[in-house]
Amino acid sequence: MPISFHDDKNKYSYTGRHADADWLKLVGPRLPGLKHAADVGCGGGVYSAAFAELRAEAVRGVDFSKAMLD
Repeated sequence: MPISFHDDKNKYSYTGRHADADWLKLVGPRLPGLKHAADVGCGGGVYSAAFAELRAEAVRGVDFSKAMLD
């Protein structure tokens, strides 16, 4: 059963999650001088935050769900 992020009890489900450290080690060195990043299907923004952690100057999260973007 899929989770409903429109339900108030689920809206912060991704708040404490972070990108896996191995992902950061793999992706980080491949993005020197990262200027802009797009996280398409960003959901709770786990990878949007990771791109910011990798010092991207601008990060855009795109998701079809307004509840996720909120």
